[in-house]
This record gives sequence, structure tokens and C-alpha cells, in this order.
Amino acid sequence: MLRPSGRLLALKGSTAADELRAAEGTLRELGAREWAVHSVGAEVLTSPATVVDVRVGSEYHAPAPGRKGSPAARRPSRRKTRRQTPPRR
Repeated sequence: MLRPSGRLLALKGSTAADELRAAEGTLRELGAREWAVHSVGAEVLTSPATVVDVRVGSEYHAPAPGRKGSPAARRPSRRKTRRQTPPRR
């Protein structure tokens, strides 16, 4: 669900570090190259938020079986084409 070189940020609970350790093999299989848990907002919140940060590698990963190309490649273009107007005389 991430683009190559993409990043996932997720708000998680206090067990986030344990969940990442348990999912390490799956994360690697899915192309994650690094991940970390951050505690943020301690200076303004009574209980800091836990954020999981997962980054995927920049190398190409094949699409899932039965799917051709990236979602962007399958999506029709939304770009409006400019009509050619005849030159002025």
C-alpha cells in the first residue's frame, strides 16, 4: 500500500514495540527496510502518543498475483487534454 520509498506512520498503543518485534519477518517480506517506535507529545499531553514509523525500500516490488502494474498505471488518466484550436489568420 506504500509507494517505493514510502513511509507509514501509525498511532499505536504501549505494546507497539512488541508488535513490531513479532512482525519483523513479515515487515521484511513486505519490503520494509527500517522501522522505529517514537513517543511524542510528552510536553503537551498527559500521556504521550506512541507512533510507529515504517519505511519501505526503494527497489521495485512486483504487484500482487493477478494485478498488472501499479495502481497508478491501472487508473485512467484524470488529466484533461487541451483542445487543439485552429491557428488564427
